[in-house]
Amino acid sequence: SILWRAATKPALLPLLPLAIRSVQLIASDFLPSLPPPCLLAYVEVAAAYGNQADHLNASLTAIGLQWTISDFLLEYAADEDPPGASSAAEPTDEEEEDEE
Repeated sequence: SILWRAATKPALLPLLPLAIRSVQLIASDFLPSLPPPCLLAYVEVAAAYGNQADHLNASLTAIGLQWTISDFLLEYAADEDPPGASSAAEPTDEEEEDEE
């Protein structure tokens, strides 16, 4: 993507401050809307901004974005049922006692 290239290509270095704002906008407004493959790509883009050494503010902003992504993923994982769980789970101990 152009955002990843702006963080990794020296020729696009002048675009870096503008591009990090676009990356930041995605985290603040559109992170829940990203499908999983795009979310993985977004994490890579944010990491590329964090790894660049030419603009310290952009790098620090990207590190903050990694925290935002981590918080989102943790919250998302807490909201989801574990794989294999269903509403008709195994009976609890109380249900087993009622049957006896």
